[in-house]
Amino acid sequence: MNSLNQEQNDHELILQDYEQLLITTAAGTYKGIRRLDLESEQAVYIYFEKNHIKQEPLGSWADWIEGQKKHVHPDDFIKLKEFFSLDTLRSLEDDVFRSINFRSRRKNENGYYRTYTTTASVTYLGGRRTAVMTTIDNTDAVINEMEQKKLLASTASIYVSMHVLDLKKDEIETLSSAEHITNLVNGRKKGVARILTDVMMQLTDDEYLEDMLDFINFRTLDERMEGINTITLEFLGTHTGWCRARFIVVERNEIGRIQRLLWVVENINSEKKKSNQLVYLSETDLMTGIRNRGAGEQKIKELISSNHPGIFFLLDADKFKTINDSYGHTVGDKVLIALADCLKESFRDSDVIMRLGGDEFAVFAPGITDKSLAIGIVKRLFHRVEHICIPELSGHKITVSLGIAFKKEDDGLDFDSLYHKADICTYESKKTTGNAYTILESE
Repeated sequence: MNSLNQEQNDHELILQDYEQLLITTAAGTYKGIRRLDLESEQAVYIYFEKNHIKQEPLGSWADWIEGQKKHVHPDDFIKLKEFFSLDTLRSLEDDVFRSINFRSRRKNENGYYRTYTTTASVTYLGGRRTAVMTTIDNTDAVINEMEQKKLLASTASIYVSMHVLDLKKDEIETLSSAEHITNLVNGRKKGVARILTDVMMQLTDDEYLEDMLDFINFRTLDERMEGINTITLEFLGTHTGWCRARFIVVERNEIGRIQRLLWVVENINSEKKKSNQLVYLSETDLMTGIRNRGAGEQKIKELISSNHPGIFFLLDADKFKTINDSYGHTVGDKVLIALADCLKESFRDSDVIMRLGGDEFAVFAPGITDKSLAIGIVKRLFHRVEHICIPELSGHKITVSLGIAFKKEDDGLDFDSLYHKADICTYESKKTTGNAYTILESE
């Protein structure tokens, strides 16, 4: 970060009315950031002043701690000194946050001591083990606990890397970086496009690589960022799991072409996990663990609209009302779960399996257009249904009625038509005692 000490118009980052830059550097939200090199025991204070990010050395860490005595309330200084001690910081596990609340000697306008929360974590910056400390003024409770955690996390483990890209000079400058990214950059500064391409080809999962290469294409960047200051792309990383890559415009020339950018890679594993959980809950029948009607029907409609041929199965449990009435709804639920398990074991992962409601299930198997293959699947399914064992049923056997309709290319069938044809077949199957199926091919 040596460039932060240069002349204002040369290397300092210029904020252009963009709040994300403040969050990225954490300089606007926090009372500055203190970074302590745990090897040299030298610290740097990074802060925001007049739209510029600046830094100043703090010198010896032990001397700096003693200097805080004149700022911190006497009753809190001892615990703060322990919190900031080298032994305490070195003992922290990497990317694990530890916080402390303390009072200042100063009072606010209402006569109360100002209170602060300082958070420390240890991570690797530029390949060196570094303690990162941030302080929030929470006297007026402006930031609630949840938002504090989100903002505090932004300084270390959330951000995998931060780089300044000078497109005019074709140079890259590291602000902070995980060790594996530092190794990939390997000290290079010239050739922004080449360096970024090399690094992201190593860090991006193959499934997302094509999108990533399009995202970091500088030949189209001005067009893609016309009128906006940031763009993002979510991708699966090879080292850190789910990430969000972000370009932030720092400077444009007089005709609006991008001159300097902030390139940030953010870890979003936790966010993605929550998002995926919400999607799962919205699309899943919680009793059986397969797709619910809304999600299953939508997926089948997408396949049909893309003209995927296949086969549609509609399944009803025979005399399910009698099971509920005779053995209770708890046993009935076990029957539904067992049938769903039979379907999951009989069909492929790529097949769309759903519970339509009650005792009715459906499956669409794309790519299967051969009747003999369909019959083979049915026999496999019936074999599993015959071996369902629910002790509370006292030997009562579960049987099902199955209706089958084919979806051929360009036959004009939509989901409702396909369902109607299979439903007619299911009705015919119910006329037969025991497991039965009826197949109707589309015309």
